[in-house]
Amino acid sequence: MGDELYVSRFYEHATKILEAAERAGDQATEMTVLINHEGSIRIVQGSDWPLAALQEHHGACMAYRVSRGEKGVKVTAREGTRTCTFESERVSPAVRLLAGDGFSRYTFAK
Repeated sequence: MGDELYVSRFYEHATKILEAAERAGDQATEMTVLINHEGSIRIVQGSDWPLAALQEHHGACMAYRVSRGEKGVKVTAREGTRTCTFESERVSPAVRLLAGDGFSRYTFAK
């Protein structure tokens, strides 16, 4: 049960970070969110270090890299040997008016 809860938090953090990046709009910059074993959060902006190296350097148990491109927002996450990537695709301006936001769905990246 403990491991399931921990894995769930890992994925829950990834989706919440993706949602926050979506709401930030085009003003969001590339950043990495690091969470240590006590739950403290550190945000590192614009780092070109590999995610695993940055995670190890800061002693974080979970690391989430947020990036934005023309197609949408992407969060790459790492916790131990687990990794995942969440992407949210931007939709056209007409659909955005009807849907109420600029993002239509989440997709799992391979």
